[in-house]
Amino acid sequence: MTVARPSFPHSDLEGTVKYQPAVSERTAGIDWSQWFLSCLFAPVLLLVRPAFLIGGMLHLGRYHGRKIPVLLASIEESGSGGILRQARFEGELTLSGVNQGDEVSLWGKMRGGVLLVKGGYNYTHSADIKLQQRHIPYVWRSIAYAVIAVIVLVILTTLLSSPH
Repeated sequence: MTVARPSFPHSDLEGTVKYQPAVSERTAGIDWSQWFLSCLFAPVLLLVRPAFLIGGMLHLGRYHGRKIPVLLASIEESGSGGILRQARFEGELTLSGVNQGDEVSLWGKMRGGVLLVKGGYNYTHSADIKLQQRHIPYVWRSIAYAVIAVIVLVILTTLLSSPH
């Protein structure tokens, strides 16, 4: 009895991993929202609580320099007659890894001829390929958006209420 192979109609790249994937690391940067809030509140903290400012800057620097694993794989595209495509995995691979000879189906976003993988399926191991993405500071972004909205509302209210 053979098990039916799952198909993924939204797959961006399907094929066989030709060579053992190269593993490296890249350094994560600081999110824009953290920089924005730091620049906005730094003068206030400098006047009110200089120790909080120093502690906040040290905390902000903690995220900078964090290493993110990067795996670069050459995939021989199915039905293409041996055409190799590059796939880049950024983050920790969970559930299933990717090794030489594995048949995979991958999806993500193409950038500069390289597929930035968001997820996939490994047919060889019958398992999903998932990536634990880098930490995105949702709380910081939410606060930054709220502060920007308040600033815009204050400016609009001031402009609309001023006599012409």
